[in-house]
Amino acid sequence: MFTLFILLLISVSHDINGSSLTYLKKLLHGKAPYDSATPIQPVKLLEQPSIHISLLPKSVLTVEGTPVSLHCAAHGVPTPVIYWKFNGEYLPQGKPEKDRPEMELFMNIGQRTLQSSNTAGQLEIGCITVDQAGIYECVANNGITEVSAKASSMCSNDGELPPKIYMWTDFRIEMEDASVQLFCRVKGNPMPEIQWFRGDGKRIINDNQFQILKSGDLLIKRGNWRLAGLYICKAINELGEDDIQTFYYPTALD
Repeated sequence: MFTLFILLLISVSHDINGSSLTYLKKLLHGKAPYDSATPIQPVKLLEQPSIHISLLPKSVLTVEGTPVSLHCAAHGVPTPVIYWKFNGEYLPQGKPEKDRPEMELFMNIGQRTLQSSNTAGQLEIGCITVDQAGIYECVANNGITEVSAKASSMCSNDGELPPKIYMWTDFRIEMEDASVQLFCRVKGNPMPEIQWFRGDGKRIINDNQFQILKSGDLLIKRGNWRLAGLYICKAINELGEDDIQTFYYPTALD
């Protein structure tokens, strides 16, 4: 068994919006100095860290003014996030897209976790112009290693846009009793409403089992077999809707 030790806070507030979580986020992103006076405890990964692009983006050749989507996916341990670059420059889609799943890490302090996940992402351009022709790069980062894959061609539209989910968790395997954060990152104008559903169509609300985060992600506070299965994220605004499916599978040590 490979064990990776990540330094995390143990003396933290239960207020998820408090200063402790803020410090944890800064520490994870390398934006805060480590305070040796702060009690810490390791979080153990049960698998060796790894990451690879599981779905390569395809190059596109099309006429000007045609809508284009690029698709990409990455599998990794810990959970990867996906973002895009255009001609080597970061191409933002939504504010939280490069964030690590800090809430999950916060909830799992002191636990053994798998953090094995396949994350899917897409980049959609409303129309192609000459200015958008170039190299597009799908970048996946699991907090330890970064990998990328490139494709060519693309336009943006400052007007109203229907919802588009641009990054989501494809499937997630995690230890029983560990917290899990399922990605659902969306863009659109007006900003879409995010709704989550179980596979049987029952809508998820914030309660003692689930929390829908401001980013659109779904936090499963303590995973177990009753919560295993299919989950659906739906994004809605007045111009339309978009949805994705993800599968959560809890497991246990032999």
